[in-house]
Amino acid sequence: MKQLRVVNRIIKHALKRVIEERVTEAAAAAAFFSFLSIFPLLILVISIGSYFMDSQEVMRQVLDSISNFVPRDAIGIIQANLVQVLAYRGGVSIFGIVGLLWSASGVFNTIQVNLSRAWPMDPVRNYLKGRLISILMVTSFFVLLLLFLIMQTVTGFIAGYIESILANPFPVKLLSRITLMVFTFWVFMALYRLVPKATIKWRDVFGGSVIATLLTGFLTIGFAWFLNSSLNRYNLVYGSLSALIAFMLWLYIMNIVILIGGHLNAAIAWQTRDQIKPI
Repeated sequence: MKQLRVVNRIIKHALKRVIEERVTEAAAAAAFFSFLSIFPLLILVISIGSYFMDSQEVMRQVLDSISNFVPRDAIGIIQANLVQVLAYRGGVSIFGIVGLLWSASGVFNTIQVNLSRAWPMDPVRNYLKGRLISILMVTSFFVLLLLFLIMQTVTGFIAGYIESILANPFPVKLLSRITLMVFTFWVFMALYRLVPKATIKWRDVFGGSVIATLLTGFLTIGFAWFLNSSLNRYNLVYGSLSALIAFMLWLYIMNIVILIGGHLNAAIAWQTRDQIKPI
C-alpha cells in the first residue's frame, strides 16, 4: 500500500507540473521547430556522409532509419524534398555546414528549454550557452544515428541467420522491435539525464525513459494503424496536404511524450530526494 501511495503522489505531482507548464502548448512550439529543423538536420547528415560514401546510399540509409519513427506517408514528403534541395544546392561548403548546424539546433534548443522547466531549481541558461549545448546535441545525434545504423546492420545479420534456421519471420520481427526499443530507451535516458542544467542521477531518469519508450512504441503502431484505417479523413479536409498534416501531428504527439517523460522523471526525483542540486 505504501508503494501505491508513492506512485499515486508521483503521478499527481507530474500531472500538476504538466498542467502548470502547459506541456501541450510547449509541445506545439517544439513540433513547429522540429519541422523547421528536420530538413537542415537531414541535409547536414547526408552532406557530411557523402564525403565518405555515395550520397544516394547515405540518403537511403538515413530514410530507412527514420522510417522506424515517422509515418510512412511522411517519408515520401521528406525524400522528395531532400532530392530537390540536394540537387539544387550541390556541394556544401564549411560555411554551409555551420549554417545547417545552427538551423538544425533549433528543435534541440526548444526541447532543452522545455525539459529544464521540469526542474524548478534549474537556473535558466543564457541564450548563447543554451544554443551551444543544442549544437552539441546535434553532433550527438550524428553519433546516435551511426550507432543505430551499426545496430541495424548487426541485427540484420542475426535476423537473417535466425530466419534461415527457423523459416519463421516472427522471431526476426521481434528481434528488430526489441532492438529499436532498446535504442529508443537509451536515447531517452541520455536526453533526460544530460539536457537539464541540474545534477540528475541516472536512476532519476529511468522511470520516465521507460514510460516514454513504451508510449513511443505503442503510439507509433497506433498512429500507423489510424492512418491506414477508414477512420483517417485528413485527405477529405486537407487534400494533397494530408500527409504533411499527419506528419506535423506526429511531431506534436512525440514532443508531448518527450515532455511528459521529463516531468515524470522530475516528479520521481522530488519524491525520492529532498532537492535537486543545480549545476
